[in-house]
Amino acid sequence: MQKKISLVILLFLLNSITVQANARYQSHAQINSAVQTYLDTHIKAAQDVKIKTQISRIDSRLKLSACDQPLKTFVNNRNDFSQRVSVGVKCEGHKPWSLYVPVKIQRFAKVYVAAQPIAKGEQITPADIQQVSQDVSTLRGRYYKTKQEIMGKIAKRSIRLGAVFNPRYLGLPIVVKKGDKVDIVAETQGIRIRMAGKAINAGAKGQQISVKNLSSKRIIQAIVQNPGLVKVMM
Repeated sequence: MQKKISLVILLFLLNSITVQANARYQSHAQINSAVQTYLDTHIKAAQDVKIKTQISRIDSRLKLSACDQPLKTFVNNRNDFSQRVSVGVKCEGHKPWSLYVPVKIQRFAKVYVAAQPIAKGEQITPADIQQVSQDVSTLRGRYYKTKQEIMGKIAKRSIRLGAVFNPRYLGLPIVVKKGDKVDIVAETQGIRIRMAGKAINAGAKGQQISVKNLSSKRIIQAIVQNPGLVKVMM
């Protein structure tokens, strides 16, 4: 009986020593909680974007004195919280200390990707487009938000399966080809003039191309309006 009582007392004393030892050091969980609160307060995201943060694990061997003041969090210099950030945590109590906790930040949004490989020069069709949720942190805004923005465009380069549609990789379809006969329209002071012309180079709608006035033989610059129609800006 005495042995059992002694064992209980010993276990109680050991537990008390452990609790006291833990009370001497700052809880890593509390540090992480302070970091997460800071991130939740300062990271802003668009309505259709979901933020995911991954706080790096603090080395279990790191022993920091328990802070007798509320922990303070901060970041050095201006930070846009794009992909990675180090959040500073410091104690300004009786035994001050500070450390930096690395954080990985991901922003997930719905993006459009290639549903199949697309060759250079091909026109994008609905069958080529698939919507998925993906981390857009590294895209820097270079992605389409609607399917309509992609359909009908021409691939400027080969696009692999699953690649995010990037505005740099797509162009408008050519509506006036080199050598096409076109109507040249010019307007000035309410007067509209129409002349016959020939395209010197190809162009998409809204692009400026060189055209030859078949009457005067002059080369002029005009904006592509539609197939077979260009407009001179007066």
